[in-house]
Amino acid sequence: MQKKRNPKLISEALAPTTNESFHDTLPKTKPPPDSLFWKLVAAPESLQISNDAYATEFVQGIRRGTLDPSIYGGFNISDCFYCYSGADDYEDAAKRAAHPELKAYLQEKADSYKEYNNSFTTTWRITGPEAIIPTKEAKEYSEWETNIAKNEEPFYTLIAMLPCTHLWAWLAQKLTDDPASGLDPVKNVYAFWIKENLSFGGSHRIGNFIDTFMKEHPGEIDEAKAMRIYTEGMKHEQANFASP
Repeated sequence: MQKKRNPKLISEALAPTTNESFHDTLPKTKPPPDSLFWKLVAAPESLQISNDAYATEFVQGIRRGTLDPSIYGGFNISDCFYCYSGADDYEDAAKRAAHPELKAYLQEKADSYKEYNNSFTTTWRITGPEAIIPTKEAKEYSEWETNIAKNEEPFYTLIAMLPCTHLWAWLAQKLTDDPASGLDPVKNVYAFWIKENLSFGGSHRIGNFIDTFMKEHPGEIDEAKAMRIYTEGMKHEQANFASP
């Protein structure tokens, strides 16, 4: 069974694209406690949306091992549409970025998505987004992120993409902490999903980049705007889970 897309797996599993890749330099350890990262992911509204995502039939079906395989497969196909769009969004933001370090990081994220997207040809027998009919929620989510990438300052593309990177790990951790979750692959066919999504390394790397960038460019980032974008992204994530 195909594993669900997870951007943190994308960023950690692939080889660096350049000799001076941020993949090597950004730590997977927790960002500083006073960083914007924690203000975003630990905000009360963010945590409420995370719990709402956990309560969806999709995630509870993963927890119990009872999710209909056709729903799981269809969700993955629709999510491929999101991944194709995500690669383009990161690249569009990279082209518009003025700061060299931001441009390089955004391009690296774009390249890692492209590399991952190449696997869809053999795994799902699709060659591009034109072959996919996404759910309404996945399409709206992708269009929202594309709008951020094309029209907002490039930095905010990282904020818009952070919810999917962090939420998957958060859900997997919550599932692991739940004694009722089926982590035995013999008893739960979706146990692999929980285990494969269990690292916060991807979201922590983004958080550490954000923290470093803000310290090097003080006053350039509007934290209230970042919060609005992050919260909207979380709402799209939850809606996507609720309508596979």
